[in-house]
Amino acid sequence: MASGKLEKNVAIAPLLSEDRIIVGRSFADKNQLQDALVKLICKSKALGDSNALLKKIQEREHGVSTTLESGLSLPHVRLDDFHDVTAALAVLSKPVVDPEQPDFPIYAMLLFLSSNDTEHSQRHLQMLRNAAILFRVDFMKQLASSKSAASVLELIRRRESLS
Repeated sequence: MASGKLEKNVAIAPLLSEDRIIVGRSFADKNQLQDALVKLICKSKALGDSNALLKKIQEREHGVSTTLESGLSLPHVRLDDFHDVTAALAVLSKPVVDPEQPDFPIYAMLLFLSSNDTEHSQRHLQMLRNAAILFRVDFMKQLASSKSAASVLELIRRRESLS
């Protein structure tokens, strides 16, 4: 598990918006959950075909799961034709199983995309680190009690401002 302080210049809250946060829903499996988050990002950022993006994410996840002991899953991908960093988040009403790591149920998924250019390379790695630090078990429990996307986003903002 990651420890330390958050990188202040790579906050997670600014990458999210209420229309890219799912709260209190359940999903049949990890693939269905990833599909829902990819569709939110594609719609919000006008990225077009969500199936191609979903395929890239699932290829990236195959064999090397990004599910942490805390119950956070962090699927991510770097894209050639994308010059930004963005994210979508789901806080689940009941966990889903990660087939690659069945001992670590997924309680929340933070899916993020970043550019494949060298300028965004370090930021991508810092995002992974910050997410692992931020979404620890105690914080995951706070998120689970949230009833709305707005309250989830506010919790993340507060937590990042305290770190």
